[in-house]
Amino acid sequence: MFVEDINRVPNSYKDIIIKAFVLGRFFKKKTQPGEHVAILLPNAIATLCTFFGLSAYERIPVMLNFSVGAKNMVSMCKTATCKMVITSHLFIRNAKMEPVIEEFKKAGLEVFYLEDLRKYITLFDKIGAFLRYKVKRVPHKEGGNKPAVVLFTSGSEGAPKAVVLSHANIISNIKQMSSIETINVTDTLFNALPMFHSFGLTVGTLFPLFEGSKLFLYPSPLHYRIISEIVYEIGASIMLATDTFFRGYAKIAHPMDFHNIRFMYGGAEAIKPDTRNMWVERFGIRVMEAYGSTECSPVVTANNRIFNRFGSIGKLLPKIQYKIEPVDGIEKGGELCVKGPNVMMGYYMPDNPGVLVPLKDGWYHTGDVVEIDEIGFVYIKDRIKRFAKIGGEMVSLNAVHEMVIKACEASGPDYSYGVVAVPHESKGEQIVLVTNNKKVTQDCLHNYIRANGMSELYLPRLILYHDTLPVFATGKADNVTLKKQVMEELNIA
Repeated sequence: MFVEDINRVPNSYKDIIIKAFVLGRFFKKKTQPGEHVAILLPNAIATLCTFFGLSAYERIPVMLNFSVGAKNMVSMCKTATCKMVITSHLFIRNAKMEPVIEEFKKAGLEVFYLEDLRKYITLFDKIGAFLRYKVKRVPHKEGGNKPAVVLFTSGSEGAPKAVVLSHANIISNIKQMSSIETINVTDTLFNALPMFHSFGLTVGTLFPLFEGSKLFLYPSPLHYRIISEIVYEIGASIMLATDTFFRGYAKIAHPMDFHNIRFMYGGAEAIKPDTRNMWVERFGIRVMEAYGSTECSPVVTANNRIFNRFGSIGKLLPKIQYKIEPVDGIEKGGELCVKGPNVMMGYYMPDNPGVLVPLKDGWYHTGDVVEIDEIGFVYIKDRIKRFAKIGGEMVSLNAVHEMVIKACEASGPDYSYGVVAVPHESKGEQIVLVTNNKKVTQDCLHNYIRANGMSELYLPRLILYHDTLPVFATGKADNVTLKKQVMEELNIA
């Protein structure tokens, strides 16, 4: 029994394959070969079977991000030219997403609920799927460089684009990961990261299945106390999360809850030193950092238990070519560009739905400014899009963010800080700090800047106080939404 979810009914590989054949054959009758079919489901065995079932019959799963709202989900379906959305009555009811279904129907999308399959699946269908499994006859054998799945970018640079990954992209990335960190039948990987996120799909779901590890799927990473107890109960040995979630687990969990963890990886956002220290001191576990993007299936670099440097995102995975392109205003390092078997086929753009736009010469520009040391460890210095140009000078918004965190250390780690740049009449742009810490003032920040010999350009010209700051489902800061909120509040067109 290799796969389990919150229903606590373990499934074997045989169970997954037979269910996938049953589902795939049913949806084959309702769709065309090569058609994009949207999936709106949480982490569960049913989601996994639907994903493989569509692939088995040459349909392309489109994983919808259900954390972005109804209008964005409709936009995603249009970008990927979907006609059908597969979901579940139970999920829609529990997540209170009835308005989303109404929006789908208004947009002319067919919504199909998995629970309704009971009316259509016959004993003959089940016997047929079992025989297909026994004779090992896969309906659609051609994979390779054909589309396997459509995911969406987080939108950290604007409107979400559809990323088309091939079968070869995903399998290549799985093999690249297995070359630096091996897992086997004695391991159990606990995955609460959503499958609409490439980290949750490739690393958290397909990697353990392809490499022979057991897998436990949990629908939400936000249930800190429950997750800690389940990790203890199932004896999970591998765990994935983001810095935000690791911090939440560490605060609530008992030190014995993670007694069986062999290693854990953080991605999607940088692992902060205090998070890493908390895990080492309380649990005796090193949180290793990896880096990637949806466009790269997703992993590009990773540390492992032998080669690990704190503060680094690790070394480039095998077979990934790279180049460092200079960036104006940056003296050391440059933008990381990568090329390799795991780099996507291309984009579907919102303004040109369903038309594949490949990368120029296969090179993907990450948008991250990096430095690489003498033995190959990569260090992220900044994000190109996270700069403000003030009076002709480029100011790193990430550096301002770090300055604010250090200046407010005495307030404790439980506050949130967001830094954005908005247009300014005379200076081009100005920096705005948004926080839920009402103790923060310009005077305290100014005193810190002067005491540490930093540039006055680092001082936010405006401080806004919000109760909460927007984040993505992964826990990563949603700077695009934050900037929109700030511009609306300041009446900036």
